Amino acid sequence: MAYDIYGNPLRPGYCEAHPDVQEEWPCYIDRERDAEQDREAEFWRTHEREDARPDWNDLTPEEQAEELIKNGEVDGEGDRG
Repeated sequence: MAYDIYGNPLRPGYCEAHPDVQEEWPCYIDRERDAEQDREAEFWRTHEREDARPDWNDLTPEEQAEELIKNGEVDGEGDRG
């Protein structure tokens, strides 16, 4: 016999984590929570990458040019991409 997370018998067709939701696990609540966690993780990955970028004003002109080329903002010839 299957049980929900509270130790009660699991009703057929109901979520294990949300026993009042008549949808098997993962139910819409679980999927929304997972999607929110994915969005938050992506936000922090993006934020961390931005924080990892050097401060523009601390770079030499040569380093600034390298950053522009690396980011595709200009091509290797100095023209805007």
